[in-house]
Amino acid sequence: MQRILHLEGSKTINGIGVTVTKTGKVDNLHYCGEDTGPYYVGHNYNNSESADGSYTFTFSKPVDEVMLNLAAMSHSNTYGEQARIFVNGAHYKFTKLGSLNSCGESLAIVTREGDISPCANCSGSGVNGVRIKGPITSITVECNVLSGEPMGFVVGVWMAGKSNDNMVSYKTNLIVSDAGEGRQLSIIGPVENVTVIIKDGTGTPISIEYRTKEKSKLIINASEWPSGDYIIEIEQNKKIERTTIKIPTT
Repeated sequence: MQRILHLEGSKTINGIGVTVTKTGKVDNLHYCGEDTGPYYVGHNYNNSESADGSYTFTFSKPVDEVMLNLAAMSHSNTYGEQARIFVNGAHYKFTKLGSLNSCGESLAIVTREGDISPCANCSGSGVNGVRIKGPITSITVECNVLSGEPMGFVVGVWMAGKSNDNMVSYKTNLIVSDAGEGRQLSIIGPVENVTVIIKDGTGTPISIEYRTKEKSKLIINASEWPSGDYIIEIEQNKKIERTTIKIPTT
């Protein structure tokens, strides 16, 4: 697996463009003998404040798997925090975790909602080898502060996958028609012999109504789609290209 280390902007790793963006209270820190980090979420050293923060990793081509190491999660009677993960824009719910980390911290636990939490009555919690299977086009690691000033936690991120140069790249665009036909999704490329599947944020396929079907263009009626995230899967020569779109709340 390839480790991701840049704090923001885009870099190419194993043929895949990886863009890192951040929001809220974040910083950088290596921890546990450097096997966790450099992503420090939920705290900022400059002003010593703790609050919600996140790092998002977006991939130019879907990756097969992402692995996370987490450390320095904590809670007490006066403060608490948890790690929330979003994959392809949708909340990811865990059922099990990995193994103890090299810090010797207590193993973190999975909450009823499927998030990662410090264990009860532990001074520090973490976990190594949290594996999330793909295809993954984006993953967000968020520190959700539940109460007080818990000081955030540290994350290491690895990816498995490489760019497939034999796959045709399609241009997908969500537009509003000037002809009064409402919102529509256009897919530009050699689409004569491809299969298109569209899934909502839960991964459930939805029905497709085509307005235009040509050799190099598909236009799909999206006027009745509710706001939220959608996954576009285009299958060509037994290979699948995936991308995501977001329909904003109007």
